[in-house]
Amino acid sequence: MNPVKKIYCRCVQFGFRLAIPFMPYRKPQIFSTFQQCIEELKALKINSLLLVTDSFLRGSGATAGLEALLQEAGITCHVYDGTKPNPMGACAVYKNELEYFYRAVMA
Repeated sequence: MNPVKKIYCRCVQFGFRLAIPFMPYRKPQIFSTFQQCIEELKALKINSLLLVTDSFLRGSGATAGLEALLQEAGITCHVYDGTKPNPMGACAVYKNELEYFYRAVMA
């Protein structure tokens, strides 16, 4: 590798290491029941949700209970089941674009 390029890469890495403590990371909240999740959505006044899953989980009915509870609670749930197993970075970029249209994205 070109020595100038190597030095540049090391400087960028060092810059990111310095910036990590100041980055606005969100700590994920883990819910043990669907009801806790719905209560949190209501507290945040979210009435539309995008549920991101894969076709196998949706086809097996694993998301049906959550979809039914969301509908009973009056929260509109749109399901995207085109996710591939072990998604790559492009899927994360697509998710960020979808967050523009939805107040909540659940994966």
